[in-house]
Amino acid sequence: MICKLHSCGCYQQLPFLFSTIGAGAVFLIFAIMMVFQLLFVIFIMPETKGNF
Repeated sequence: MICKLHSCGCYQQLPFLFSTIGAGAVFLIFAIMMVFQLLFVIFIMPETKGNF
C-alpha cells in the first residue's frame, strides 16, 4: 500500500517538476542518482564487491 501511495505521489509531482526546472534537469537528477546507485552496488553490496 505504501509503495502505491509513493508511486502516486511521484506521478503527480512529475508534471510540476517538468514545468518548473525542465525535463532535462529532471532526467539529469535521475541519471546522477543512478550513478550513485551503481557505485553503491559495486563497492558496498557483498555479492558484487570486487567483481567488476
